Order: sequence, then structure tokens, then C-alpha cells
Amino acid sequence: MNPVLEVRKLSKRYPPSAPGAPPPAPVLLDVDFILNPGEFCAVTGPSGSGKTTFLNLIGLLDPPSQGEIRYDGHPVDWRNRKARAEIRKRGVGMIFQNMHLLPGRSVRENILFRARYLNRPLSDFTRRADELMDELGLSPLATRRADTLSGGEAQRVAIARALLTRPQLLLADEPTGNLDAEAGDAVMRALTQAADSGIGVILVTHNLQLLPYVHHQYHCAEQTLRKSAPTPKPG
Repeated sequence: MNPVLEVRKLSKRYPPSAPGAPPPAPVLLDVDFILNPGEFCAVTGPSGSGKTTFLNLIGLLDPPSQGEIRYDGHPVDWRNRKARAEIRKRGVGMIFQNMHLLPGRSVRENILFRARYLNRPLSDFTRRADELMDELGLSPLATRRADTLSGGEAQRVAIARALLTRPQLLLADEPTGNLDAEAGDAVMRALTQAADSGIGVILVTHNLQLLPYVHHQYHCAEQTLRKSAPTPKPG
């Protein structure tokens, strides 16, 4: 079985801030990284260390300066914009601290909204949406407007939306950042459940209290990612 994601010698350099200015140091340099199906890993590190840059690169939102990214064994062709868009639509789910829900739409409508980009009838995804709402405890809220939800409820809707198309990779950028401990635990349980189903999950976080949920931790600093010792689960 191929890794969900494989990164080889990945580097990112941004251009000088002004003509004639010296080039800034690379944000990331020669990063290697592998994520297998069902693995749940966290990327930690101080602000400005390159965590978000790494997430944008592997989420195909920003091209690397050099190096290779492979999804399911296939290298990403950065010259082919359409192919990259297809990978993002079908193979990658993304969750952000700001959930970007449609406030006047229901929970069900927000979850199904992702399917509008796939050129398939919405009815093809309704059963999957119902399954996700059941798994994430959202079924009683199916007809509720998004602007009436708590932060934890809204983040679970965002997770369900990201999982609607059965992606191979789920990327979560500080998904518990604005939540209280109880809501944050519910979100982390949902991400764990996604990994248990075979999805590769990458969590970017400042919150070290979340580490007992993950299989592996990578610390982002000094232009690279370094694997850390696992954090034991409580109890």
C-alpha cells in the first residue's frame, strides 16, 4: 500500500521583500516526511517556524521552491493546475480554525456544500452526509442554521464537510484553537475516528495537551521537521 503522502527534499524560499534586497533564509529546507493510511500525526512548533507553510505546501495551496510531493505514490505536477485541483477536491480535506460555514444554511446544507464542486448529483452524497452526522453526533442538529451552533458543534460540521468525499488525507490547522476543553475533546475524538477509518490525518497545533491523541509528533524548527518521542495516552 502506498503512503497517503510522501514528501522528498521539500524546500520553500520566498522572494526578497524589495528589488535588490538580499533573499530571506528558506522557511523549510530539504524536508522529508511520510504519512501512511490511518496515521494521525501532529506538527508543532513556535509561530513563524514554518508549520503553516508546510500545511499550505502539502495542501497544494502553494508550490514548493524545490522537492517533490507524492499523493498515493503519484508525484504532483505543479504545471498542471487542473490535476492539482482534482487532488484537492477528491483526495484532501482541510479544516481550519475559522470554520467558514455558511451562516444562513443548515448543518446538512453546509456538509453537502463540498459536493457542489464535484460535478455529480447532490443526491449521491446525501447518505454519506447522514452517516457523518450520525457518527459526529450532529443528527439532531441537521436542520439547525449554522449561525446558531456552538463553536464545538460548528467545528464538527466543518469536519463532516471535509470528510464528505472520503478523502485520503485530512489536514487540520488549529481546529481546537477557539474551543473550550470539552468541545476540543469532541473535535479530537472526531479526528481520531477519521484516522481509525483509514484516513491519514495531520494536525497543526500549538496545544501540546492534544498530543496524547496522535500517533506521532513532528516539531517544526530550524527549517525542518523532526520526529519527537510519542506522548503516552492518559490512564
